[in-house]
Amino acid sequence: MNRRLGVFLGVMLSALILMFGSLWADYLLEEDFEGSWLPAGWTRLAMGSADTVGDPDTLDDWHLGPTSTASVVTGHGNFAEILYSDPTSYPPADSANDWLITPTIDCSFNDTVTIGFWHFFYTYTTGTHLAYVLLSTDDGSTWPETLYTFTADDSAYYTLDVSDVAAHESQVKFAFLYRSYDDFWWIVDSVYVYGGGAAEPAPPVISHTPLDDQPDGMSGYGVGATITDF
Repeated sequence: MNRRLGVFLGVMLSALILMFGSLWADYLLEEDFEGSWLPAGWTRLAMGSADTVGDPDTLDDWHLGPTSTASVVTGHGNFAEILYSDPTSYPPADSANDWLITPTIDCSFNDTVTIGFWHFFYTYTTGTHLAYVLLSTDDGSTWPETLYTFTADDSAYYTLDVSDVAAHESQVKFAFLYRSYDDFWWIVDSVYVYGGGAAEPAPPVISHTPLDDQPDGMSGYGVGATITDF
């Protein structure tokens, strides 16, 4: 009788630890671009055909918006934007190849990883319209995962579970890549990465020594367990 009670208590303790561990979650990245530019840890690459090395703050590079009080975007405060790869109204012509890259995110102890962002992609009637959201798990050395590709006007808030790629990875980055020619703009805001689950290096060790062969109905003795967790 007592042995069964001890086993039951051990199982219940293990279940409680795993249950509360799996409920742990946190924001691994939150950026609304309301602070200084660039936000800490973010990087940008201006690699378009008309970009000037050392002068990446023109309208056709990633910069802090809005650039005008008459901005068509409302309710978002500041945001990241890139504008006017347009050879007619805003020369010189620029085949945009501009990257906005998040800081490195450590997802080593996360069972689930989700990215969310709001964007406004607005295209011209002619030209090339390409905008991508990419994922890297090697600190930006390679970008094998294309999460979204935008080729037409779109404005929405997106969330995507990337756990199958990013969970348990220690060098995760996301990139917003604008590759357009003769185009209007891409605006990005409210970027977050949410990590859930508690992937521990090892499960807790529970040791329990039951009192054997006690008669049924006996009471007044204690049953204890030792839990070791690192």
